[in-house]
Amino acid sequence: MNGPKSVVVAGAEAEVLMVMRQLGQEGKRLSVSHAFHSPLMMPMAEEFRAVVTWLSESEALSSANPSIPVVSTVTGSVASAAELADPEHWVRQVWSPVLFSGALEARWTSGQAKHPSHAWCWRSDQTRC
Repeated sequence: MNGPKSVVVAGAEAEVLMVMRQLGQEGKRLSVSHAFHSPLMMPMAEEFRAVVTWLSESEALSSANPSIPVVSTVTGSVASAAELADPEHWVRQVWSPVLFSGALEARWTSGQAKHPSHAWCWRSDQTRC
């Protein structure tokens, strides 16, 4: 989880190790198949775009309006129905950095932080996320 005491750095191994050295930090390699939320995901962007375009053209997705605010970690703000139906939003989700702080702030200001499922946010370091 990204937070005040933990962050994920994704990218090419040499570059990630350089960042860690510059920060004077040791890290733990995550067991993942891809460096999600980094430019290393760009080679799959066109194929993924085709899939999410096909999905967005289905009536169920193109006409859906969320019943509760959906916070985007791409923009760090509450997403509109149009944004959620836009394939480019989801393509950016794959390779863009996660705007975790902005998304949590948007969730907080939209009133969604009162929901019980967000209790983990408070427990991570006993401060408001």
